[in-house]
Amino acid sequence: MPVPLIKQATRLLRKRKFSQVVALLEPKILHFRGSFQYYLVLGMACLYTGDFGGANSYLSRAKQLNANDTDCQLAVAALNLLRSNVDESLKTWLDVLDRDKRNKTAIRALNLLRRGCQPADIYEDPKRREAILPLPPRKLPILAIALCLAGASLIAAGAVFLPGLIEAEKTTRLQREGIELSLDKGSARTASGEYRYQLSAKEVEDALRRAKDYFNAFRDNLALKEINRLLGSNASQEVKNVAALLRDYVQEPDFSNFRDNFTLAEIVQDPPLYDGCFVLWKGKIANLSVGEERLGFTFLVGYHDERQLEGTVAVSLGFAADIRNGDNYEILARIDAENDRFSLLGKSIHELE
Repeated sequence: MPVPLIKQATRLLRKRKFSQVVALLEPKILHFRGSFQYYLVLGMACLYTGDFGGANSYLSRAKQLNANDTDCQLAVAALNLLRSNVDESLKTWLDVLDRDKRNKTAIRALNLLRRGCQPADIYEDPKRREAILPLPPRKLPILAIALCLAGASLIAAGAVFLPGLIEAEKTTRLQREGIELSLDKGSARTASGEYRYQLSAKEVEDALRRAKDYFNAFRDNLALKEINRLLGSNASQEVKNVAALLRDYVQEPDFSNFRDNFTLAEIVQDPPLYDGCFVLWKGKIANLSVGEERLGFTFLVGYHDERQLEGTVAVSLGFAADIRNGDNYEILARIDAENDRFSLLGKSIHELE
């Protein structure tokens, strides 16, 4: 398997597209049995998504292949701490500092422990949790997007111009994790033709404003819903280009920071509106099938207490998990919609007691 695949996955990791890393690499596991970088990148992606089982499997293999790599040691130390194995983590961080007295990740981790932070405290606080992880960098390259009346096309020279969408005197700014997005209020153009969502100019402007506001408030699920509305609408191509660009910076949640859930009933009414969004549902496993690269099952949504079945949905897992028919689980999964049908791609799963 060519090396460029690993380079592509590494770039995705540094762009914080963790689920894309997993989706890209996991199906190729048989081709990379002896690749340290493959297991390190894949293990790191699992670690960031909260899939500690997958992270443990892949990082353990990476450690077997290169036990002296600093990034691997730091990743394993972080995983051990999040699983409450403090002694092992402490030993690893001290070993790293013996070789590199300025290693910022090890220093941050030890400082957290010195301040009395417990593993549960670090797990529940996203900032603390990411402070002990070696990759990727927290700050993304700054992106500046200006939407204005002048010009008929988008240009990427530090700014993107959208004709017909703004009033120059009314501007709001969006800043988040090193991303800067300048959005301006005003009239929005629409295109002719048949579209799933027929919006007025004001509705286009309102949807773009909501997407910006939700994104700025770290409510990515709701932002993505508005982005999908714009992309499937009669909004002008310039507006759609901006929406698609913003979508690239939406981040995937984990169990600790998930917000803004959707119900099965909501999604059934209009699956494409929720494509790429995440849900956190409880239910029961049925019709489990085990393949070489994926697990599949039917999820009986809401039936974990055997009182009311909200509905069923097909789920696939791209990672190994010890699950059984008839047992109750909570699953964090991404919605994959096609036309008026959808399925779930599981990101994390844990058994309910």
